[in-house]
Amino acid sequence: MIKKRPSGEILPSLLSGLVGVIIGVIIVMTVVTPMINDQAAADQAANSQPNVSRPARPTFFGSNKATDTNSIPDAVAKVSPAVVTIDTTTVRRVYERGRLGLPAYSTRIMEIPQGMGTGVIVSSDGQIVTNNHVINGAKTINVTLSDRRQFVAKVLGTDRMNDIAILKINDDAPLPVAELSSSDDVRIGEWVATIGNPLGVGQTVTVGVLSARGRHLSDSSVELRDLLQTDAAINPGNSGGPLVNVQGRVIGINTAIIPSAQGIGFAIPAESVTRILENLKNNGRIIHPYIGIEMGDLTPAIRRYLELPQDIKGVAVGRVLKDGPASKAGLAMGDVITKINGQETPSAYDLQGIIRSLNVGDNVKVTIIRDGEQKELELQLEESPITRNSISSNPNVQTAGLTK
Repeated sequence: MIKKRPSGEILPSLLSGLVGVIIGVIIVMTVVTPMINDQAAADQAANSQPNVSRPARPTFFGSNKATDTNSIPDAVAKVSPAVVTIDTTTVRRVYERGRLGLPAYSTRIMEIPQGMGTGVIVSSDGQIVTNNHVINGAKTINVTLSDRRQFVAKVLGTDRMNDIAILKINDDAPLPVAELSSSDDVRIGEWVATIGNPLGVGQTVTVGVLSARGRHLSDSSVELRDLLQTDAAINPGNSGGPLVNVQGRVIGINTAIIPSAQGIGFAIPAESVTRILENLKNNGRIIHPYIGIEMGDLTPAIRRYLELPQDIKGVAVGRVLKDGPASKAGLAMGDVITKINGQETPSAYDLQGIIRSLNVGDNVKVTIIRDGEQKELELQLEESPITRNSISSNPNVQTAGLTK
């Protein structure tokens, strides 16, 4: 049952409600409105400040555009015009079934397709860097640019040991050029891209990271040192193509893969390529110094035979080549080389690296241990007479790509 208030109680209720409304209006006018106006003024002042005072908005992975994958397309656009396709032919003897009046079988020499690879133009006068195994044994070398211009290239020089070849094309029109840059500036884990012509499908880009550096691959026919490793896909036909950083500079030349693995490819560092180009410019051909010995690391058996203490680190001299630099300087079998020009040589790999960094004609101080005594000899480096006829016989290493 609902009871109604007596009529005498209505007037006080109305008066109290009216007072509450008046108090609310006073609060809004004196407190809330000034706060809103102050905030609006602050926002207007902030918007009028120069943009340089505001913090930059974070980009992909919290990094700057210069180091994220968003800059890969810009890098590719910068380098890809200088990337070329290389087609080679070779000469072979072909056996044919004889026709009427001819012997049962006859032979003739034919020029046939040999393979396909990639190269990159590195100078405005048309010098192209590629792999030696791409053009090794070729009769003719045909180069196709990204704009479909075609040229017959000549070989300026080859370096079988480092799997590098320098080609030359001539054209009156301007040629696109890619910039060689030191790979030392790229950190492990940074984005890289490869550009090439895998399996003859046309220019293709793959993206990955720089996985490692300082890799070493060698066998009886090739000596690849200080290689860059990447997980960017490298397929047959990519040989001689560039490995590119996000700034659009060539940091390596793709050369080999591990076929039994996934994402393990190798590139020759750009600084090595630059030294080879300088070698060619200064000497008219690519030459390497040598000292003329066979050498080996100090194994426990060799230490016992030479009666060497454990604290001596060096390289044991085996056969000394007749009339070579070492022979002329007086090195002998059983000597242990501990230093070259003051640099320690704890292994044959280290010794070879020091020699390869020097030039033909340089005088070299060699520190040796002979019969328990330390001696110092001096020799002059000469041009290596060794020639290498094949690129890879190591079943665990496959050249990155002659497309047959």
